[in-house]
Amino acid sequence: MSEEGSKENVENKEHSRGVGLPILIYLVLTFAIFWGLNYIYFWIFGDTSGLANFSSITGVLYYILLVIPAFAPFIAAVIVTAIFDKKKGLKKYSKRLIKVRVKFYWYILAIIIPILAYLVPKIIRYLLNDPSSNPFMESSDWNLGALLIVNVIISGIAEEPGWRNYAVPKFKQIFNPLVTSIIVGIIWACWHLIFYFGGSRPWAQFPQFLVTVIMLSVIYTWLYINTESIPLVALFHILHNFSVFLFLDVEITFLSGGAIYYAVIAIIIVILYGPSLQAGFIGKNRSPRKLEKLEILEE
Repeated sequence: MSEEGSKENVENKEHSRGVGLPILIYLVLTFAIFWGLNYIYFWIFGDTSGLANFSSITGVLYYILLVIPAFAPFIAAVIVTAIFDKKKGLKKYSKRLIKVRVKFYWYILAIIIPILAYLVPKIIRYLLNDPSSNPFMESSDWNLGALLIVNVIISGIAEEPGWRNYAVPKFKQIFNPLVTSIIVGIIWACWHLIFYFGGSRPWAQFPQFLVTVIMLSVIYTWLYINTESIPLVALFHILHNFSVFLFLDVEITFLSGGAIYYAVIAIIIVILYGPSLQAGFIGKNRSPRKLEKLEILEE
C-alpha cells in the first residue's frame, strides 16, 4: 500500500471516530424521545388507534397530540448539532431546511414517484377484476384535507429535518451514499417498531414494511444528495404517506403494497448513478472522506 493510501486510511479511521459519537447520541435521543412519549400515551390511553381519526375536529386534535413524538428526529438533530457543530453547524443545517430552489425536474420526480408507486398496483388490481379499495377513496373532503395537514406536520416538519438533514449527512461521512441509505433505512424502520409492540400494527406486515422503508431510503438519499433540499424530500415524504392512505388496499400484500415498486425504482437509480447515487459521479469510485472534501470545496 502506498504512503498516500495509508495516510488516507488513517484519516478515515480518525474521522469515523469523530463522527461516531454525535451519530450515537442522535440515535439514542431520537429513540428515547419517540419511544418514551409513545409508551406514556399507551400507558395513559391504552390502545389509541381507535381514538385518533379524521372524522371530527376532536379526532384530528387527538391525532396531532399522538404525533408530537414524531418530532424526535428534528429535536435530536438540533440538540446534537448545537453541541458538536456549534453555530456554524446550525447555520449549515438551517440552510438546507429552507432550500427550495432546485432544478424543476426534481420536483416532478418527487411528485410522480410516490403517487405512481401506489396507484399502479391499484390499477393492476382493477384490471384483474379485484375492485377492493381503501375507505379513504370514498372519504369526504374534510377527511382528506385533515389527512394532508397531519402528513405535512409529521412527514415534512417533524421527520425529514432529522433523518435526511442530519442522519444521512453524518453517515455519509463514513459510508458511501448507498450503504448510508440502507443503514438509515433499517434504523428508520426499527424506529417504528413501537407501533408493532403496542399492537397498532400487525407483525405480519413488518417484513414488507422493512423492505419498503429501505427502498424508500435509497430514493430519499438520492433526492437529498442531488439537491440538498429538505423541502423537496419532505414533499416526497408527504405524498408517499398521503398515497398510502389514499390508494393502498386494506389488505396489504406484497403486490398491493409499495415494496416491489419502490424496489424497482431504487434498483434503476443504483444502476444509473452507482453507489454514489449522485449526478456527475457515475462510475467513479470515491471514498466517503474524499466526497466530503469535495463538498467542502464546493461550498
